[in-house]
Amino acid sequence: MKMHRVIVSILCSLVLLFSVAGPALSQAAGAKSAAAAAQVAGETVDINRADLEQLATLPGIGEKLAERINAYREENGPFKSVDDLLNVKGVGPKMLEKIRPLITVS
Repeated sequence: MKMHRVIVSILCSLVLLFSVAGPALSQAAGAKSAAAAAQVAGETVDINRADLEQLATLPGIGEKLAERINAYREENGPFKSVDDLLNVKGVGPKMLEKIRPLITVS
């Protein structure tokens, strides 16, 4: 009987967790889907004009890295080339190659 209560308690906790976290996960998935749709449409993200939300739609770029990209831009001026992203802490050669087809500079 005690085992039954434990299982019911765990299941209730999981239901509560997913009901709270579900909308946030769905919103994040929606942003990534928008980025994927833009890629299919041939659109790119201008890293000199993109806001934090737009930067965060790029694969591997979360909220914190988007903030670092924005801070770098504010401190150093606009990016002269896509390769300048390598100067941002957290962006390495592998990540740059992954997002290169999705980004541009104006």
